[in-house]
Amino acid sequence: MGIYVNPSADGFKEILNYRKYVDKSEMIAYTNSVLGTPDKLTCFSRPRRFGKSFAAQMLTAYYSRGADARTLFSGLKIAKMDKDSNLEEKVYYEENLNKHDVIAIDMTPFFLSSSMNGI
Repeated sequence: MGIYVNPSADGFKEILNYRKYVDKSEMIAYTNSVLGTPDKLTCFSRPRRFGKSFAAQMLTAYYSRGADARTLFSGLKIAKMDKDSNLEEKVYYEENLNKHDVIAIDMTPFFLSSSMNGI
């Protein structure tokens, strides 16, 4: 059993320590740009084995009130976007950092146990 409402950033911290991590934190800038608009219902789909779980962990760590992820994101692309003068709009990545209620449910264990039991 895990924490499903406002989880910590431990899962994302573990992913950052993984030597093959690819920084896709610009996804947060897009997500922030559609919050409070009709486009807020967003689906981030990717082919199999292309980092959907990593992206979900990143978004959870960023938005969750149960996390203190400032140090985790400080070295990523999203933190540097505020300083990029070529952007049409400022990103202000700290505006939504750890300020939302998040429900995170990872279905992977369910599918793994189902396939092992022949279900």
